[in-house]
Amino acid sequence: MRADPRARAAVLGLLLGCSGPAAACTVATTPVAFGSINPLTQRTADGVGSIRIACPEATAYTLSIAASSGDAGAAGARRLGDDGRGIDYQLYADAARRQVWGDGTGGTSTAHGTADAAGTEHTVYGRAFPRPETRAGHYSGTLLITIAY
Repeated sequence: MRADPRARAAVLGLLLGCSGPAAACTVATTPVAFGSINPLTQRTADGVGSIRIACPEATAYTLSIAASSGDAGAAGARRLGDDGRGIDYQLYADAARRQVWGDGTGGTSTAHGTADAAGTEHTVYGRAFPRPETRAGHYSGTLLITIAY
């Protein structure tokens, strides 16, 4: 018994309309470096880093950077050092350093885009706010970057 050709066309149409699992995207970062800071003479220090996203095929995504605890004043405030004498800093999505980069809550921004095999790069703008009581030393931190696609 032969199948009706219209039934085969309908099944083929359903199979073509199905989507499989999302493509595995990769993320590469360049750290935001503030350089040497003299907290007695500098009120702020700026730095720039980047986040690069690449996917095997064109994939829409949302990029967020988790907020940290701290007291730099704005939503999503961050701090390097945990003894109260560290360096407060903030990450921004814009060169003017007005859009705090976070998870989209509390006044923070996220980034949206489409990445393919060539990749898409986002610049991360940072600003450190040293205080006179900041201790001399090397400060570093780790951030949680989330790519939802």
